[in-house]
Amino acid sequence: MRDSNNNPSSSGTGKNVSNLITVTNNSNAVQYEYDPVTDSFKVKQSGTEVGSVTFTKVDGMFDFSEGAFIDPQASMTNGSVGHLKATLKDAQDVEVGNVTVDVNCFLIP
Repeated sequence: MRDSNNNPSSSGTGKNVSNLITVTNNSNAVQYEYDPVTDSFKVKQSGTEVGSVTFTKVDGMFDFSEGAFIDPQASMTNGSVGHLKATLKDAQDVEVGNVTVDVNCFLIP
């Protein structure tokens, strides 16, 4: 697997989704903080919670545990693709949108 900068992920069985999030505009910078109680990421701007993001598995040969880790299964082959759904809610817990995230398996020699 590779992160948002197309670099190989660290060794191990899981990849922390928070490392896949890239903020490119500093004037609109937000912080993503994983909350194990709600199994989602709090979205904070200038220290104030402005919403949350929840990830769910759509399909693919991987396990998705604790909302924050992608665990490839042994049968996940090089070049295979899975999908996550990221649901964004505002501070009032109202869904304001969602996006599908591709999970690509790259075997690093």
